Amino acid sequence: MVSFYFCVIAAYLASSSRVRLKLILITSCYSVYLVMKKKDGLDYFEKEWKELQRSLKAWYNDEEPEDLHRFRVQVKKLRAFITLAESDRDKHPLKKRFKPVRRIFKRAGEIRDAYLHVNMIRDMKLGRMDILKEQCEIQNKAGKEFEACKKDFFKDLKESHRSLIKKIRSINDAHIIRHYNLLLQQIAKRLVNPKFDNELHGCRKLLKSLIYNYKLAQPVIDPPINEDYLQDIQAAIGEWHDQAMVIDFFDRRGVKHQAAIIGLKKQEQKLKAAVRKLGKDFYQRGQNSQSSNPQK
Repeated sequence: MVSFYFCVIAAYLASSSRVRLKLILITSCYSVYLVMKKKDGLDYFEKEWKELQRSLKAWYNDEEPEDLHRFRVQVKKLRAFITLAESDRDKHPLKKRFKPVRRIFKRAGEIRDAYLHVNMIRDMKLGRMDILKEQCEIQNKAGKEFEACKKDFFKDLKESHRSLIKKIRSINDAHIIRHYNLLLQQIAKRLVNPKFDNELHGCRKLLKSLIYNYKLAQPVIDPPINEDYLQDIQAAIGEWHDQAMVIDFFDRRGVKHQAAIIGLKKQEQKLKAAVRKLGKDFYQRGQNSQSSNPQK
């Protein structure tokens, strides 16, 4: 795209007034073309929204934990799309209309977290039945409350969907390119000397946003991003974060010196090293689709 405009400018400067007029018309038509069609955005939004609804309905039918997990992933995908869609706006009407969905997401997270804690405690065989009982009670309570809100949740989803589709519009390609470049720069800055705290977890959210939207943005992004590399580094950060959350969970409950916990802390250091290695030269590697191997 940049090379196209460069050629047009060069031709413009070297041409007559009549030719210049033609070049202006060609450039205008090309600029109109370089806009993500509203229909493309709506089609993507509707596809992901249907999967969101399907996952939530499936959980209410069978209460399978993975259905709730899929619902939460769909919320993240739609939120990423909304962030991209509003990257060229001063106001954010889509985010405002998406808030009811985010509230359902958070309530679902209470069930999901307790479910993961229950399985973790059982797998580690710590013998702490008091903690296991606590998390089972939280899971059951959160599940019952979520079940009781079924009618309200689907009403909120219907109203949010209706208001959101009215506000989705075309996105200029220049804004998509700028959005991707800005996020890549922000992530690169955080990975120079990563702080292993909520800032790094936020960095992973930015990475996933780039990945979620890439199918929609791919025709525009040049050079293309290294999607495999972004997947690798977000997964590495995710593994570290999960490990850190497990350690913090047990620390807050006074479980610090058992062999299993000591082993977790040693493993955490290895995961931190993996993140540092993958994060080296992030900006260059993030835009190089040929290889995700670090430079030696």
